[in-house]
Amino acid sequence: MKHVILLFIFSLACGLLAAQQPRLPHVAGYIDATGGVNNVQAAVGESLRYNLLETLACDDYNLILDFPNIGDKGVREVMPFGYSLSALSQVDIAKVAGNMSVTGRRKLYNGSRFSAVEYSLCDSVVYGIKLYFNASDATARDFVVSQCANFFGKADFDSDTMTVFSDPDYLVKVGKDAVDAYSLYHYPGEEQRFPGVQLFKWKAPSRVLADGVAVALSFYNQRTKENNMQLAFEIEIDAAEPLGMKKMIFVADGKPYEYDVESDFVDREADMRTFMFPDDVKHILRSHTLTVIIECANGRRISYEMPYYQRVSLSTAFTYFRWNVTNPMMKYRGW
Repeated sequence: MKHVILLFIFSLACGLLAAQQPRLPHVAGYIDATGGVNNVQAAVGESLRYNLLETLACDDYNLILDFPNIGDKGVREVMPFGYSLSALSQVDIAKVAGNMSVTGRRKLYNGSRFSAVEYSLCDSVVYGIKLYFNASDATARDFVVSQCANFFGKADFDSDTMTVFSDPDYLVKVGKDAVDAYSLYHYPGEEQRFPGVQLFKWKAPSRVLADGVAVALSFYNQRTKENNMQLAFEIEIDAAEPLGMKKMIFVADGKPYEYDVESDFVDREADMRTFMFPDDVKHILRSHTLTVIIECANGRRISYEMPYYQRVSLSTAFTYFRWNVTNPMMKYRGW
């Protein structure tokens, strides 16, 4: 019993001593501003999809973007990018995955070369539009490609089965029987959460065909638990044989910016995290001409002119970086 009483007195004394310890005023302000310590860890691999650019815009600012201007009356029936569905929209939803959804096909009238349309949505906002045409009509695809060429100027790349166009607003892919169009502003980014780390990614739904390989290049931000924000890129290559990536070179107006890369996997060519210098990104984005060169272990060099949709990925990552990197002490002006 004596031991119990002594233990109780000792714990009470420790509590009184702790309560008497002085606390600096700015510490109290820090605790008030940040709240208590949060020990809850997010599930590994948990991800969210939302419009990264829209989070930086004014709440009352809603950008509506029409379909690229092509000579087809049926396109005028299409809902614009940025349109938000409601209970009164009377559009059936065919597929749902979290906050991502795809509508059913709806017929087009008004003398259209297209037979039907379907919409891709994130949080009920239209970011993708798919127009179907008759694959057996030999002139249908040629018509769409020629109309897109008139609007965009030239294709990013062209093959028998896929022709891709892009500019700062749109990404358009003309396939065998359908046209997939996306608003680069409204296309949802992805936030991936890991214990102590968050990744803010924006990856366009298209690869670049160059020198016989398919290249997927995207840019993102990594934030650590210390609120340290870093720019990075990831690259994946589909090739018939192993290439052994060694170096990425961004040639901006003739000036090279080099980064060492190495595949993170054995079964495929993919470097998922290479950090970039913000000053490099600033100069790369301001360049008029931008070429991507991938040097491989066997001496092979893969080269292509960076299309707009990859530039938008870089621009989005850099914009998000600049909006979130600041002096942390600005929050606590009483120091």
